[in-house]
Amino acid sequence: MKFIPNTDAADITGVTAGTNLSGGGVSGDVTISLADASTSAKGAASFASADFGVSSGAVSLSDAVVKAIGSDSGTANSPEGHSFTITGGEGIDTSGADSTITIAGEEASTSNKGVASFDSNHFVASSGAISLATSMTLASTTITNTDLRWTSATSEKPLISITNTTNDTKAGTLKFKKDKGSAGADGDDIGTILFTGDNAAQEQTDFASIIAEISEADDTDEAGKLTLNVAESDGSTSALSPGLVLEGEHATDGQVDATIGNGSASTTTVAGDLSVTTGLILDSVDVTTIQTGSESFTDNDTSLMTSAAIQDKVQAHYSYQYTNFIGNSDIATNWAHPSVSGANAHNWNVDTGEAGTTVNSTNIDLGRSYSTIGFTVPFTGVLVGFYGTMRNNNNSNQGALGLFHTAGSGVWGTTGTANYKLQAYAVQGYAGGAGSNYKGGCYVVDLSRSLALTAGDIIIPAVLEATADKVYFQITMVIKTLIP
Repeated sequence: MKFIPNTDAADITGVTAGTNLSGGGVSGDVTISLADASTSAKGAASFASADFGVSSGAVSLSDAVVKAIGSDSGTANSPEGHSFTITGGEGIDTSGADSTITIAGEEASTSNKGVASFDSNHFVASSGAISLATSMTLASTTITNTDLRWTSATSEKPLISITNTTNDTKAGTLKFKKDKGSAGADGDDIGTILFTGDNAAQEQTDFASIIAEISEADDTDEAGKLTLNVAESDGSTSALSPGLVLEGEHATDGQVDATIGNGSASTTTVAGDLSVTTGLILDSVDVTTIQTGSESFTDNDTSLMTSAAIQDKVQAHYSYQYTNFIGNSDIATNWAHPSVSGANAHNWNVDTGEAGTTVNSTNIDLGRSYSTIGFTVPFTGVLVGFYGTMRNNNNSNQGALGLFHTAGSGVWGTTGTANYKLQAYAVQGYAGGAGSNYKGGCYVVDLSRSLALTAGDIIIPAVLEATADKVYFQITMVIKTLIP
């Protein structure tokens, strides 16, 4: 730099270099030099055209140079070297190529935040707000948690519905599973359903429960127990007590015991019919039979009687009537009965031509005039049978006595015949007597019958002997009638 003094001014005696300048002098030509600029001193500088613009001495940053970076929070100025780094936070990845910087969200996982898509079967997305779908389809899902709660302020909600749409006979399952990691034991609870609500003091109170448990845990001999509990109170304290207990019996195939009620004061009401297929235990007595009015009375300690059966039994007091016939006969091999002169004529000399001895099957046809030789039933009753004695006159041949019966409605009149059927029958017996011979007195007994009789029925006595030897006999017929 050269300065030419102005002679019109005062005299210059010297030139001195200032800050960051060098040179100077007191006479002649003087040179002043400017040092290069640095980060710590002013000086002469040149400007890279890629980074700066210079016009009429004015210097500015090029538009291509990033001067500052704005963000949602704070501003980052361009550092030395005009480079900066964009670092992704959790769930964000950054990358650069040429003049392009790419910022991408990572996919979300169980261990990393990130971007996610929401299955429309399970979620509803609206303006960025995500909510669970009101209905959804889930594959087999396991949820591991100590509590799972559904809460709703809507009446009759929440509603949990298990629906199976397969066209078969099977249905959905709500399964309680107890897996304690060691051997099961008698009394282990498997699952509980608890019903809790407000009492009058608005205190949350357990009012009912269903508990499933192990009754018998032995391998291959397992048995279960299901208890339905309800709250009961002594007036000051409430507690859950069993109202119905179902318990399977182990080592006993097909047996399940049921206990209904709790305590001797409990009342069990059955609406409708109660069917008991085996025994009914009352006061330690196993009642196995209910006798009705149409059944024969059985005297035991295991039967109860209906009112009709009791009435029949009370009224079923009978009077026994005895009618005696005496006679003799010498008709061989066939049944013989009195002549038309009657049984009191003693000589029973009418051969029936019938020798059969099958009760309620063997029968004879007699003319209607023979309706007068026997016994006419005066009242409704029952033929019990007879008790008689009999002996042979000369030979030891076994004989028999019998009673033939016909309904009174078919015997009246003068023409035709009536059919009489054998209804009581017995042969001579001498067991327990002195001597084994039918010539002596022998008993002839049949008291095992129960033939219903109607007023007007006819009963005719008859005798059956093996040969034409004379036999003597007497027969006492037994009939019972209800006492009015």
